[in-house]
Amino acid sequence: SADHTTGTGYYIYIEASNVAAGRVARVISPTVTASSRQCVQFWYHMYGQHVDTLNVYVQTGPSLGNVVWVRTGTQGDDWNYGQLEVGAGTSFTSFNIVFEAIRGSGFRGDISLDDITIVDSPCAQVAGPTTAPSISCDFESADICGYQQLTTDVFDWTWAASNTGTVNTGPDNDHSLGTSSGHYMYIETSSPRQPDDAALLASPEFPATNQQHCLHFYHHMYGTHIGTLNVFIQTGSTLGTA
Repeated sequence: SADHTTGTGYYIYIEASNVAAGRVARVISPTVTASSRQCVQFWYHMYGQHVDTLNVYVQTGPSLGNVVWVRTGTQGDDWNYGQLEVGAGTSFTSFNIVFEAIRGSGFRGDISLDDITIVDSPCAQVAGPTTAPSISCDFESADICGYQQLTTDVFDWTWAASNTGTVNTGPDNDHSLGTSSGHYMYIETSSPRQPDDAALLASPEFPATNQQHCLHFYHHMYGTHIGTLNVFIQTGSTLGTA
């Protein structure tokens, strides 16, 4: 009923009405050049009694190659997270990602995609094929995904859209949408802030496992008086070291 990113934005999908069963629609990414492992991350929606198959290929030449990721049948009325790792144990330096949706036996078989990202690092392990890392956030909701302002600091982070209102520092827009309607978090360093004042923003609690995880984020630090951005792993009440 809405896109994944903001709930009011855009996504791509196949319309299953007035199309013969078994017909295929493919969308191909721009060419990616890489010398190390890459993680392809995306969100998909497959809901309806006639949903067939979503395939993903890694194309390295004129041929489509083999399916490297697949889901078949209805997956529930929700956006689900998918990821696959590209480049491990291979010699190619460029590739394209191809998403292929197959029309099922009836009109209730739409398949949708949103928020496709290719990250320059191996994929983090997640609990299951449709489970996203629980601390993921694009800050498009006013509840900021359950992130919390800690009380052991001096001041708070600010939820904002567009620019920060201060010239020669801060971004013009957010990263997710790149428009004035997108949101992000920032610290406002105008008066009454003093040098070395700190603002702490904590993610929701992430359950510990014996698997490795990778934290990805985008940061913007521009201005003549920029201080320091630290990232800590907090266990219990102990902040740890940056």
